[in-house]
Amino acid sequence: MTASKKPDESLMIIFHKARGATLAIVDDVTEEQARWLPNGEVNHILWHAGHIFVLLERCVFAATVGSDEMPSTIPQGWWPLFGWNSQPWTVAATAWPTMAIMRQQLAEQTERLECDLASFDDAFLSAPICWSDQRWLGRPKRTVILHGFYDELLHTGQIMQLKRVYEAAK
Repeated sequence: MTASKKPDESLMIIFHKARGATLAIVDDVTEEQARWLPNGEVNHILWHAGHIFVLLERCVFAATVGSDEMPSTIPQGWWPLFGWNSQPWTVAATAWPTMAIMRQQLAEQTERLECDLASFDDAFLSAPICWSDQRWLGRPKRTVILHGFYDELLHTGQIMQLKRVYEAAK
């Protein structure tokens, strides 16, 4: 492998740090905790975990394919539940996946994204993204992928906080 074809080690490091934190935090979340909301909050732990999942699928797919289509790796019905315009407070309790399914999806996604990231060299990551979302159009593909990791860390922090508040309330 030549120097220019090496995967971006910094992306792998930040992904492993972010995803490692997420998987550790959601590991012991119960079904009750997953859907519990304190007063004033609209997004529960399950929503934050699902949002992490769909956001990273969408960001990596957009960087790779440059399409507005939904990646086939997002389970049917998950985009309306977890996408960036979702309204979780309007969703019936029976529509949500279980926390066990969410943990499984995050673990499977981890393996898939590790393979994807390992295949991205500097030339690919520096190339402009061809995605109609004006926030990203023409920016380096690396930027949208890093945004996904940054957002994962923010939502993992929200999950940590909701777990603390849940424990204090019980």
